[in-house]
Amino acid sequence: MDQASREELITHIAAGDIRRAGRLLIPELIAADVRRHEAHRFGELIEGVWWSQLADAEKMDHTVAMVQRVMHQSRRHGLLPEVLGYIRIVCEEAWELSWDHRPITRVIDSTRPMWEAPQDCTPEERAALGALWLLHHELKTETANSVGSLAHLVSAAEAGRCHAARVKELSDDLDRLALRSWLVDLAEETGNRLGALATAAAAAAASLRPDSGSLPPSLGEAVGALEVAERDERIAPEAASELRSHRAALRRLQEAADQDWLRVDEGTITHVFPFGLRTDSHTELIEAVKSHGSRWSLAGRPLDNAPSSLLLIDDIWRGEDTLNRRYEGTQIDLPEVAVRVCGREYTLEPSIVLSQIGNHHLRFAISLGEEPADGGDTGLLPQEMAALRLLSTPEYGDLQELRQPLDFAPLPQPSAEPGSPGRPGAPADLTPPADPAGWPRLGAFVARCLQDLTENLAAVGIESTLSYRAGMFHVITQIRRASALPGGDPDRARPLTASSELPQLFGASAVCGPLASGVGSIADWALGSPRLGTVVPTAIATDTLLMVNINHTLIASFTAPSFMIASVLEVVDFSVSLEGMFAAWQDELTRLQEEIQAHREHYPNVASMEQAEHHEVDRVIGELEQSHVLLRRYVSGARTSLLFIDSPALVASPVIRQTLNDLLALNPLWSRRAEYTDGAGDALSERYEETIGAWVKRRQDRKEARNRVMVETLLAVVAGIGISGIASLMQEGFGMTGWWNTLWLVLAVVFLAALIGVLAYRWTHTPGRRLGSRAARREAERERR
Repeated sequence: MDQASREELITHIAAGDIRRAGRLLIPELIAADVRRHEAHRFGELIEGVWWSQLADAEKMDHTVAMVQRVMHQSRRHGLLPEVLGYIRIVCEEAWELSWDHRPITRVIDSTRPMWEAPQDCTPEERAALGALWLLHHELKTETANSVGSLAHLVSAAEAGRCHAARVKELSDDLDRLALRSWLVDLAEETGNRLGALATAAAAAAASLRPDSGSLPPSLGEAVGALEVAERDERIAPEAASELRSHRAALRRLQEAADQDWLRVDEGTITHVFPFGLRTDSHTELIEAVKSHGSRWSLAGRPLDNAPSSLLLIDDIWRGEDTLNRRYEGTQIDLPEVAVRVCGREYTLEPSIVLSQIGNHHLRFAISLGEEPADGGDTGLLPQEMAALRLLSTPEYGDLQELRQPLDFAPLPQPSAEPGSPGRPGAPADLTPPADPAGWPRLGAFVARCLQDLTENLAAVGIESTLSYRAGMFHVITQIRRASALPGGDPDRARPLTASSELPQLFGASAVCGPLASGVGSIADWALGSPRLGTVVPTAIATDTLLMVNINHTLIASFTAPSFMIASVLEVVDFSVSLEGMFAAWQDELTRLQEEIQAHREHYPNVASMEQAEHHEVDRVIGELEQSHVLLRRYVSGARTSLLFIDSPALVASPVIRQTLNDLLALNPLWSRRAEYTDGAGDALSERYEETIGAWVKRRQDRKEARNRVMVETLLAVVAGIGISGIASLMQEGFGMTGWWNTLWLVLAVVFLAALIGVLAYRWTHTPGRRLGSRAARREAERERR
C-alpha cells in the first residue's frame, strides 16, 4: 500500500467513515495474504457480527478468532495501525446501536497480548493500540453512569483521562502526519471530555451527599468544564449531545438549591418479571412443583424450603364463584441475592409465583430504610431511588464490568473501592475476570432461574415452553415514610404527613415517572417530570397515592395501616403479572400460525395436493385436526380465564374489584384482550377449518373416484361376461361339441372380459380424464397467472 493510500485511509478513519475506509482496507488485506472471505467479513463487521449476534457465543468466538488472524497478517505487512483504527470506528458505531458492551470489549480484549508487550510493537502500533483501549475506558464510564454510581463514574472517567494523556504522549512523535494528527486530536478531545465528566460527577455527588473531608468542585465549576469540552471543534455531535445533557442536569441541581428535596425513609421496591408457561395443564404443573420442588435447584442453588401449598395472599382473593374457582397456585422462595448500588449493599428476596390462571411471575423485594452496614444515613435520596428502580431494565449496566456483580448473599468485599468523589481513584483495571462470578444484571439472573425451572419441570414429566423476553418487567415502589429536605439539607428534614405532597418535591420523578430505556446523563432524574403517570383513585386505604405508568407503579401512604396497603400491593402485583399470560397466548398463536403456514407452503394448491399419497393425505389431515383441537381448546381456555379475571367473583370486595378494574383499564394488553380470542384466535381457527376442509374434500373425491372406477370396471367385466351368450350361439350354430371346443370358448370369454375390464380401468385413469382433474388444471392455471 503506497503512502498516499495509507494517508487517505487514515483520513477516512479519522472521519469515522466506515464505508470508505472499508473499501480501501479490504483490497489491502487481501494483498496481505488475508483470506478473501475473511477480508470481506472483516470489512462488514458492523453488519451484525458483534452486537446483533451476541446470543450466539460460538459465532462470537469465531469473530474474535477471525479478528486476531487479520491483525496477525496485517502486522506482518505493516497495516496494523490502519486495522486497529478501523476496529475502533466500527466499535464506536456498534456502541451507538447496542447498550451491551460485551461484544465490543471482547474484540478489544483480543488485542491484550500486544498491548501488554510494548517491546514488540512499533511506535505507530503502540499508539493505535492505545487509541483502541481508550474506547474501553469510555465504555466503562457509560456503565458506571447507567448503574447510577457516581463514585465509579468519577474513577472510570479519571482513569480514561489519564489513558488519553498517555495516548497523546505516544502519538506526539509519530512520523506519519495523518496518523499523528488523528491520534493527537482523538486523545486531546477524549481527555478533555472525560476530565469534564469526572469533574461533573464529583460535583453532583458532593451536592447530593456533602463530605466535609473533601473539597470537591462546585456545580458551577462542573458546568463550566462541560461547556469548555462541548465547544471543542473536534468533538463528535453524539458526544456533544451527551455533554449538553450532563450540563442540563447539573444546572437543574443548581436551581433546586432552594427547593424541598425528596428523601425516602422507609418502603419497598419490588421488581416483577412476568412470564408464561405453555403447557397442557397449569393445575398439573403446580401439583408437580408442590410434589418435587423442594429437591430442585434454581440458578445453581438448592431451594431453602418447600414450595408453599397455597399462594401467600390475603383474603381479598376469596371470592364466591359457582365453579369454586379462585386465584390459587404455589410460591417458590429462592435464597436471597444481593447487589451493590451507589456504594450500598442491598438484599433482594426472590420468589416465583405460579398461578392456575397462568399469570406466573418472578419478583424481587428490596426493603428500603434499613441501616446500612457502614452506619450511614438510612434515608435514600433520588439518586439511589432512581438507581434501584433501574435494576430490572435490560439497559442496566454490566455489573461484572464494574467488578461488583449481583450474586447470592452475602456478597464478598469488593477488591478495590472506586475513588471518592473529591479525589479520583487510580486508573481502572480493565482486565476481565477469567471466570466471573455472579450475574451482570438482574435480567440475567431471571433468565437463568426460568430456564432451570422449565428443565426441572421436564425432569418430572411436565412439558412446558417458556414465554419470556427481557422487556417484560414492572417495578412497584411502595413508600411508607418520607421526608422533605429544604435545599437538600438533611439536618432540616421535615417528615411528610400527606402523600399528595410527594409529587411536589424535587426528585419526585425518581419515584413517580416511567423507567426510560437507559440513563441519559448524570442525575437524569433531575430532568424528569413527576407527572408522567396516571393517578388511580382507591378507597382501600385513605391518603394513598396510587400512580401508574407503562412500567412503574408508585404506592405512597403515610397514614394507612400496612395491611390495607398490602391489599393494594397484591392487586397491583396481579394486574402487572398478566403480561406473562398474554405472552404465552401470543406465542401459542404464533406457533399454530407457523404450523398451518408450513402446510400451505408444502401444498400450495389443489394440484400439489393431488400428487400426495393416500397415507400422506391421512397424515396431514390428522395433524391439522389435532392442531385445530388444540387451537379451539386454547381459545376456549383463554376466554374462560378472561371471563374469570373480569368477574366480580375473583375478589371478595367490590372496592377491590373497582381498583382492579381501574388498573386493568391502564394495561394496554388487557384493553386488547379480545384480539387474542375473537380476533386472532377465531381468524386462525377459520384458516384451519378451510385447510382441513380442502384436504377432507380431496380425500373424499379420491374415495369416490376409486369407488366409481371399481363400479365401472365391474360393469365392464359383467358386460364382457355377456359375450358368453354369443359363444353359446356360436356353439349351437356351428355344432361345436366336445370338451376341447368348450374349453376354448370358456377361455375366450374370460380373456375378452379381462381385456374389457383393463381397458375400462385405463380409460378412467388416463391423465386429463380423472375425477377432479379439470378443477385441478383450472386451479393450477389461476395460480400461474
